[in-house]
Amino acid sequence: MNNADEIAASKRQLAAPQSVLRETEARERLLTLRESEERQAFLLRFSDALRALTDPAEVKATAMKLLAEQLDVMRASYFEFEEDQDHFRVTERSERGAPPIPDRMRMSDFSPAMHRLFQSGGTLSIEDATVPGEFVPDPDAYAAISVQALAGVGLLRGGRLVACIGVHSRTPRQWSAAELRYLSEVGERTWSAVEQVRAEAALRASEAKYRSLFETMGQGYCELELIRDEEGRAFDQLYLEFNPAFERLFGIAVSEAKGRRASEVFPGLELHWTEGFDQVARTGVPERIEYPVSNLNRWFEVFAYPGGGDRVVVLYEEITDRKQAEEALRASEERQAFLLRFSDSLRAEPDVDAIAHRAITLLLSHMNLDRCYITYYRPEEDVAEFPYQTGNATVPALPSTVRLSDFPDAYEQVLDRTFVVEDDFARRGLTAEERANSKALGMRAMVASTIRRGEKMPLCSMAAVSSRPRHWSSAEIALVEEVAERTWATIERVRAETALLESEHRFQQFAKASTAGLWVRDATSLNMEFVSPAVANIYGTKLDNLLGDMTKWMAMIVPEDHKSALEHLEAARSGQTAQHVFRIRRPSDGAFRWIRNTDFPLRDNGHIARIGGIVEDITETRRLQERQQVLLAELQHRVRNILAVTRSIISRSNDGERSTEDYVAHLQGRIAALARTQALLTRTAGTNVDLELLIRDEIVAQAASEDQVSLFGEPVVVSPKIAEVLTLAIHELATNATKYGAFSRASGRLDVSWQVEARDGSQWLVILWQEHGVPIVDAVPRREGFGTELIRRRIPYELRGYGSVELRPGGLEARIEFPLVDGESILQTDAGGR
Repeated sequence: MNNADEIAASKRQLAAPQSVLRETEARERLLTLRESEERQAFLLRFSDALRALTDPAEVKATAMKLLAEQLDVMRASYFEFEEDQDHFRVTERSERGAPPIPDRMRMSDFSPAMHRLFQSGGTLSIEDATVPGEFVPDPDAYAAISVQALAGVGLLRGGRLVACIGVHSRTPRQWSAAELRYLSEVGERTWSAVEQVRAEAALRASEAKYRSLFETMGQGYCELELIRDEEGRAFDQLYLEFNPAFERLFGIAVSEAKGRRASEVFPGLELHWTEGFDQVARTGVPERIEYPVSNLNRWFEVFAYPGGGDRVVVLYEEITDRKQAEEALRASEERQAFLLRFSDSLRAEPDVDAIAHRAITLLLSHMNLDRCYITYYRPEEDVAEFPYQTGNATVPALPSTVRLSDFPDAYEQVLDRTFVVEDDFARRGLTAEERANSKALGMRAMVASTIRRGEKMPLCSMAAVSSRPRHWSSAEIALVEEVAERTWATIERVRAETALLESEHRFQQFAKASTAGLWVRDATSLNMEFVSPAVANIYGTKLDNLLGDMTKWMAMIVPEDHKSALEHLEAARSGQTAQHVFRIRRPSDGAFRWIRNTDFPLRDNGHIARIGGIVEDITETRRLQERQQVLLAELQHRVRNILAVTRSIISRSNDGERSTEDYVAHLQGRIAALARTQALLTRTAGTNVDLELLIRDEIVAQAASEDQVSLFGEPVVVSPKIAEVLTLAIHELATNATKYGAFSRASGRLDVSWQVEARDGSQWLVILWQEHGVPIVDAVPRREGFGTELIRRRIPYELRGYGSVELRPGGLEARIEFPLVDGESILQTDAGGR
């Protein structure tokens, strides 16, 4: 083979592979073209199928059905992820003989790598799920649902995983690039279709909502165009569009107003409306306008928006009620402010006259009246009097009184309602006489609000008067009524407070002057609210120590009397009047005192709100009662003792040797001495007797001259028993001196002295009786009598002492001595010592 042949052969050998390559490439291009055409046809069919759908669920269901058929898989599913991008729900699926799978799962339970892949928007391709790997950590999980191959793609929006498209095969399968592209394109188109359907649904809902709002809204809608003159000034409006509310607001059919000028629809419409809309059109700035439509007598609030050029879009809303409410509120606020100033002014006045004058002066000024006055009614006397009035000369001052019978119609009205007259000259139903009487008062218009004490029983009126006809608004009438009520309430309050102050003043005077204490307690807590000064004096403490907590009062009561004191308070709290006696120990001096309380309920509207009481210190009364009992018992016993002593004296005085006259004289003297002893003991019952007084009384009883007697000794008092024995002894000595001794002659003298001596730890009284200037013969008695026996025998017996009687030159001398110890007279009972 020559070189040329070799070269030709080599060329033929080299050309054969190139031909095969070209054929392969041609087949691949053809396959690719076919796949592209099939994909485009599928996608066109896919888009056409979805385009007619309006429900997101139908879009997803149709998409999955078409995908499952195109790829010939047992399941195609559409998953939507929750907020955590881990949990997902199977919102739609297309299955062909596939076992069920849960509706809600968690991606991280399958494979973290799969989760990350989907979160990055990647495409998953598993050709054999029976082989463990990064994306198939647990083949058994897939085997349980008959899945041996799967593929999927994540759908991201705003960098977040929102959905996923997945397909399952029951046999191992090699997923081609074209099939995986199907997944991506189906996923994107399905998501876009779903979002578009949702947006269109939302738009339709929004349009329906706003259409409904437009048709049913309370505000009127109007689109208008301004009409200008040759100089460009807007002078009218052309109505282009309305909503149904326009007709409701203005009472004009939309069909009649649309396309017409405002001046035609609303004759006489104020120019300020057009001027306001012109400003919005020229500036392009929305405006809020509030004006009345005079010929409709209604207020409107308008929001005007620029519509381009001379067009303006307007929203109307009637605000007549609001304006009226605002006006009423403003009037009410003014009224309330006036009434507040009115009440404050009245509160500052000191008495009824000042309150009345202030009230009518304030009302006159506030309502711009010509006269204001207060009337008091005395129907039983046919009289109305005007004690308080003020005003100007256009309405003359009223007389001090008028006869009610001269104004029968006016009086009939004030009996049960507020009297309102807008023009007295136009008032109907009046007699000629009443019209003349009314005209004489010079009042054309009046409002008179009456205070009544009962049905048809007028007490007084507050009257507002105008000299000209005047329409009284309901607010003005209500103001006069309120002023009348407040004035009367203030007058009544001041009268009540004045009466209360006077009553309290009288009570305070009474409480301060009363020797008995007065107190008041709260009926619920029993705490002390008021005590008079006498209570503090009785309890020996300060007033503050008695007020408040009742335990402070209880602490002063002797414990044994606590129960009784509380029981009597409870009786008063239940509605009874209770009087009881208990003992206290006064803090001031620790003395025990007897207290008498009278507790009684104090009612307020029938309810026992407080307990009142009167307290008296009856300690001295009880002592006097006890003393009286002692004296009575003593008197009874004394009578018995006196009778016994008298019987003894009678017996001892009769010695058989005296004449009847002498016997009677002796007996009378001794009984007189006994009587003087009784007088002393009665005068100072239970107490000691002054020795000098005892001796002097007996000597004086014998009619002795004071020049003949000398008494000397320190002040000494003796017990009742000593006084009784000593009185009889002195009597016997004085009687003897009168008959035989110092008092029987002018030259005779008597010296009586006494002194107290200490003997053996006790005090002794020594009495010395010495007579002078008596001859011994005359001084000697004929025998030893009752007196000598009394001194020598009874004193040692009764007084545990000594007694002696001796005759000496110059007269008789007697010595009596005994210990000074307490002892009761035989004329006393043992009650005196208690």
